[in-house]
Amino acid sequence: MIQLNYSFTFSGIQDKIVPYMVICSDDGNVHHFSDGREMIVEGSEIVTNGALKEIDTWQAIYVDALNPLPGRHTYTAFVAIYDATTQQWVRKGNPHTFDCDGTTIIWKDIEFTQEDIQDYRWTKDGNTILLPARVFSEPPAVSKNYVRSKASIGDEEPKVKYSNFFRKSYAGVEYTFGIVSPSEVSITAVNDGWGQSSIEMPSKITNNGVTYTVTELGERCMQMKQATKIILPQQLKRIGYYAFLGCHFDNFVIPSTVTRIDAKAFAECNQLTEITIPASVIHIGYAPFYKCSKMKRINVAQDNPKYKSISGILYNKECTELIQIPSGAVWDTYPSPKTLVSVNREAICTQHVSNFLFSNGLRYISKYAFNGSNINSIVIPASVLSIDDEAFTGCDRPNSGDGMEGEYIGTMIVTSIRPKKMHVNAFGRGYFKNNPTLYVPVGSRENYISSDGWGDLKDVQEVTFKQYE
Repeated sequence: MIQLNYSFTFSGIQDKIVPYMVICSDDGNVHHFSDGREMIVEGSEIVTNGALKEIDTWQAIYVDALNPLPGRHTYTAFVAIYDATTQQWVRKGNPHTFDCDGTTIIWKDIEFTQEDIQDYRWTKDGNTILLPARVFSEPPAVSKNYVRSKASIGDEEPKVKYSNFFRKSYAGVEYTFGIVSPSEVSITAVNDGWGQSSIEMPSKITNNGVTYTVTELGERCMQMKQATKIILPQQLKRIGYYAFLGCHFDNFVIPSTVTRIDAKAFAECNQLTEITIPASVIHIGYAPFYKCSKMKRINVAQDNPKYKSISGILYNKECTELIQIPSGAVWDTYPSPKTLVSVNREAICTQHVSNFLFSNGLRYISKYAFNGSNINSIVIPASVLSIDDEAFTGCDRPNSGDGMEGEYIGTMIVTSIRPKKMHVNAFGRGYFKNNPTLYVPVGSRENYISSDGWGDLKDVQEVTFKQYE
């Protein structure tokens, strides 16, 4: 049995609020809890007692009475505000995330403040849009000193040069090997093993009397394999471009010998729910977990010198680059760090995050940055310098049954009087069935209408921007 007890307090909050919890457990299910005092998960059934109410201090007990799963459970606490118009409780503000090992009773005190509610929220009152301070505030020093990296732009990964190739079988599976050096080889193709549930890769292989160490997995080498378990080479250093494209494993451990994960290495691995990047990894290409539809968390070892994870989202160590939001992560509003400078190539591809509010300090929205995402609203600060080719291509509205499915963005809010550089094809060479409403500062509408990219948007309205008091 797992029993976790939490205490929440609220300081200086004027809104009528209750806490709202989202529990993402290792089985991949997301359970939404409100104030029930006691909540018990029995299989897929959720048993609660009590009702939503205004309170100053709240406690909840989460009990998994069936099969305690090994490994970490992740809990995210939100503030929820009651919307009298829709008669629904709406998540707001800065999420607080914490972990446990699945077996230990843990006490965790969390304090919510007024900033937590307003920090990610914008509201419109007539011709005025109220925005949180972060949209106007001076960027931190780490943001000012940022130099755009090749990975953020999405430069192609360098090709590995092989001096020769040979084929060998190991554990009933035939492989093609590329010779990287006199003592090392890369697996460039897994030639069979389509029906196997488990594949064990060789750590060493001998050919013509020479024994090689397997240190790399080459481009697309395991593409679309059905195996649910893969045992990797013991001295693996590099996982190549699209190496595991479309594979079916639901659990994957990256060895502590790996130093490099190339772009889209795990793309479309749709059974993978969570992964941990070890401290040894010092290079990650763009969109390493692109379209992994069930992935809810990307974890990073705390002693990794180059990368970090905040609430399961992958950043570089300084949090100046957003590398990947897991496609299965559920957020009402993306919790952007105030240090963020670049939304990297294909960093966001999710239908479960619908609102994006970026701090002043963001400079670059890279190519395909929001490819395949559902954008209900996006706030772009005046600090942005450029929006790259097809940054918003394929932004799709989920099937809502109202005939408005397809390419869609709801609202764009841009605080700069002068239109920022936007690639002429930023919206993907296509037409949105419902062009977004673009809100711009008073006196700037004509500038936007006549600018590349921005001019594709037909509904451009001038408003006054103000900061929350």
